[in-house]
Amino acid sequence: QQQQQQQQSFFPEHALRRKQHYGDELRFIEVWDYVGGANFRGFVAEKPLPRGHVDRTMFLFFQHVAGTQLKQGLMALIELASECFECDRLVICLERAGEGLQGLVRDLGWVGFELITLSHWMYAGEGASVRSSSFSSTSTESSIFSEDDTTSETWLYMGMEL
Repeated sequence: QQQQQQQQSFFPEHALRRKQHYGDELRFIEVWDYVGGANFRGFVAEKPLPRGHVDRTMFLFFQHVAGTQLKQGLMALIELASECFECDRLVICLERAGEGLQGLVRDLGWVGFELITLSHWMYAGEGASVRSSSFSSTSTESSIFSEDDTTSETWLYMGMEL
């Protein structure tokens, strides 16, 4: 009965051991999805929060994914971000010039991703607040950065909280 309650993992148990300290280095990742026929490159970014907490976000770049099967790979990426890297958020970076962008945005929206900007990760300096802890694109708080500073001409950002 316990086995039925546990969610099946895409990763072996030894790969899910949590790391106690990550250090200050930037962690890059490359994932190959042989079943879906795609590969993803990315990194984990950390944002210091008050009281010594750290907000971890995995950024993954979806390049040349038109015509690939993403369902199983995306489920594995979400698990990888939350379980292995202990991330609080996952951001998918889509090529604006990529094929099938509209359909991909719609499909990711059904999964729980939303269009976002990078304002959540912008550093405003000592005592200044860029936005609240939410990285939702629907935030009504003002930002000291312009839209050009928090968006990209090359990438469209979709994020979800894990």
